[in-house]
Amino acid sequence: MNVQFLKLKLIFIISICLVPILDAENFYNYQQRVNKDFINYKNMTNKNFFAYKDAQEKAMKEFVKELRVSWKDPQLSTKYQWVEYSNDLQRRKSIDYKKHIIHFEVYSTDKKEALKKFSLMLDETLQEDVSTAHKKDLLEHKIATILHTKASPVHSSAKLIGNNIDKKDLKQIEKSLNINNINTYIYKEKEIYTIDILLPNRVMTKNAMRFQKEIFFNAKREKLPASLIYAIIHSESAFNPMARSYIPAFGLMQIVPKSAGIDAYYYLYGYKKLLSAEYLYKPDKNIRIGSAYLHLLFYNYFKHIINNESRLYCTIAAYNTGAGNVARAFGSRGNISSAIQKINRLSSREVYNILLSNLPYDETKHYLKIVNQRRYMYQKFFSKKG
Repeated sequence: MNVQFLKLKLIFIISICLVPILDAENFYNYQQRVNKDFINYKNMTNKNFFAYKDAQEKAMKEFVKELRVSWKDPQLSTKYQWVEYSNDLQRRKSIDYKKHIIHFEVYSTDKKEALKKFSLMLDETLQEDVSTAHKKDLLEHKIATILHTKASPVHSSAKLIGNNIDKKDLKQIEKSLNINNINTYIYKEKEIYTIDILLPNRVMTKNAMRFQKEIFFNAKREKLPASLIYAIIHSESAFNPMARSYIPAFGLMQIVPKSAGIDAYYYLYGYKKLLSAEYLYKPDKNIRIGSAYLHLLFYNYFKHIINNESRLYCTIAAYNTGAGNVARAFGSRGNISSAIQKINRLSSREVYNILLSNLPYDETKHYLKIVNQRRYMYQKFFSKKG
């Protein structure tokens, strides 16, 4: 447990116990000291988060500059696409989790040599797990260097894509590994060879289903529909365990360490902690934190919304944009209590329509719509499975 936080709690408990024997002035001084310690703790947390964010932005700019030496279109990992470069920057491989495509690019002398390299890259990609992907992440190493720290390892054996690929799937994947499918382009008078490998739909379905155990466990624990957690993950990362965004947010459920991460961790373990990227890249930890945050939204922030469907709509929107912006959609200037009073006078359909019309950002409107659609899709899928 966080030692600093335990010390703060101990000081607070002692201060309460000493109430009968302390005069008013001394007790006031105790309270001021406790409040100051908590403020210092919060300031330190903010400082650490923004230090990482600044380091990430600086590392991205430096890395893109380096990549331009070898690549016309530098690419970095995103929410839906994982990208990895070789140390010499002569190879690039990526997985597009939305389009179900593995993409390879290499510097080579001819198509035959390129095909051999692609074959090795495919084997590597199908075997690569989260631990290896993070270890080879050149951007994370740059961030660590800027922060004067050492990149911590991620201990997770979860494969990026290859957990459930059987012989039939592999045979279909390898069909794309054909010399006729290789394309080429010139950059700085050198040839770069490329190939796209289409993943079968059933492989991507299996990719999503491999998290079923963790999702169902946390759904039951947090009293949430498993279909909701699935729909959130599908929309946030398309089941890319190495998902990252500039915010920064990390992993399957795109947890922002400073907000959702701290709140969910406190709810789960009783003290506040700024979670690292390494922690959130672990699928089981990420799903645990994301599910806990959904619980907080549904059962704490919006607990007074009577209609469960209305409450669910608000929870989905708040996961993307925050509870305050959901309240603003109902003309309440961010006041949640005032918004809930208005919500309770409306039908769930009216609540849904108002959110789609009045949410501050188009991104959140689309998010609510797509998560809701996927929630029903997963409900039907699991009901058919029995």
